[in-house]
Amino acid sequence: MARENLGSIHVHFTDEHYATKQEVQKQLKISNVDTFWNRILEYRSSFTRDLDLTMLTRDQLKICLTPKIGDRIIQMSLGLAKATQQFNKLNKAERVDEMVEDAQVADILRQIASRYNINVEDSFIQNVIRDNVSTLYSENFVLVHYNNVIKMIAESTSSPLDEDFLGEIYKTINGGAQLTEFYREEEIRDYRQSAQVSSVYIYAPTSRIDDMMSSLFNYIETSEEALFVKLSAIYFYFNYIKPFTYFSEELSIAFVKAFLVKEGYGDIAPYLGLEKLLSSDDEKLEQAMYNVKKSSDLTYLLVYLLEVFAEVLNEFLDTIIKAEKQLLVDEYYSLKVDEIEQESQVSQAAELPPHFSEQIPSEQIEEDPIKEQSSLEQSVEVKPAPRHEVPLSAQPIQSEVPLEQPEVKEEVVEKPKQEEVPVFEEQPQASALSFTPGKPQIAITNIPVELSEEDAERLTAHLLELNPTLKHGEAYFYARHCTIGKYYTIRQYKETMGVAYETARTSMDNLAEQGYYRKEQLKNKFIYTPIVRR
Repeated sequence: MARENLGSIHVHFTDEHYATKQEVQKQLKISNVDTFWNRILEYRSSFTRDLDLTMLTRDQLKICLTPKIGDRIIQMSLGLAKATQQFNKLNKAERVDEMVEDAQVADILRQIASRYNINVEDSFIQNVIRDNVSTLYSENFVLVHYNNVIKMIAESTSSPLDEDFLGEIYKTINGGAQLTEFYREEEIRDYRQSAQVSSVYIYAPTSRIDDMMSSLFNYIETSEEALFVKLSAIYFYFNYIKPFTYFSEELSIAFVKAFLVKEGYGDIAPYLGLEKLLSSDDEKLEQAMYNVKKSSDLTYLLVYLLEVFAEVLNEFLDTIIKAEKQLLVDEYYSLKVDEIEQESQVSQAAELPPHFSEQIPSEQIEEDPIKEQSSLEQSVEVKPAPRHEVPLSAQPIQSEVPLEQPEVKEEVVEKPKQEEVPVFEEQPQASALSFTPGKPQIAITNIPVELSEEDAERLTAHLLELNPTLKHGEAYFYARHCTIGKYYTIRQYKETMGVAYETARTSMDNLAEQGYYRKEQLKNKFIYTPIVRR
């Protein structure tokens, strides 16, 4: 740092970067920084106040809120409000809000899977979200249970944040099993989690858990600190106590989300990706937590969590934008279908429909028979029959007795026959279960093999009504790609629906998981063939 800036060093190492003494020494490259450090502490003391939470050393937890740090807290609160507002503007009739929720929960479950080294496909995660898991291995239980925790948080608007609520969350993340114990009863023995390191308590001993948790519940209920100050205190104190042998870190995040729900952010709080704090290689988080434990100054963690929240909110807003774009894509293809149907109707206006089962009323086709006869007579010229000369010797001798004259019958003009209009009977629809040589078969029974766009659209609606978990794009694609014996690819879905490759792969895998396709591998790619559905 330049010498001319040393006069404002206390401001720089507080407002710009809330530094420790070691960090100041490293950046200034001076072995003895006591003078500078005392000046920094003096500046911070003007903005520091105690919180109603006690450390294991009996010191009060404190917070330093300089004007610059206070502005950052206000800006983050405004960002949280903006994200909520953007979410509430989404088209709920088209279930865009559900698309955002599902996408966020999917990312959260991937974070949980990464934490426990679980290798799962996106299709499985989608089935977990839809509660449509048929086969579940033991290592995947935590994903299902954490998904239930998210649902519980979303419904916790009226639940007080007390020990009973914590017990319900703990029971849910353990799969709903009856709890044989609540708070941990054993001391932490791991060398990284020893009770004390260099006179710095890492986690609370079992004898202090009850009273420290009671202090936390009371602080949540009574404190009037700013939103992000309370949020940081809840997260720190929960991890500082580490009240449970397992899932303490997950429950600290769940409790933070439940707190945000109580503060009026219930629409988005359960779906914020705060689970990124569970990353095992987050050295900055570990260092911030250690600095608080060593100095009792919560500001070290606060400034770090403000950075994390900025990333989380940006990711949430990005998900909203992607969902809105997907809605536009779906609407575009819906309009294209309407245009195709209109063009088909215009082209068939002058033609007899292919399935015409009603006879045309006779009054629409009969003409006046007299008028027709008159017209016919006028058009035909009547000529006398030619007379043939007969030799005299061959002429018959006339008898004196008049011969009986043959009866002359009145010539009857035959009416022109009325042209019969052919009546087309509706042909029975081809069954997918009956085989006709030379014709393809369809996986859905009682649907014509050669599907018109109108039939495909009806099938799309039929699929969505039978299976509400299907996305509209999945039903749309399957209705037009369900011929037995054919193979379809992820690229076809991508090009047909105009979506990203990852979205196409997830959708095709979901159709396979639900039994519409059988997924097979051909060399280095996957192919999907329809399965007969009864």
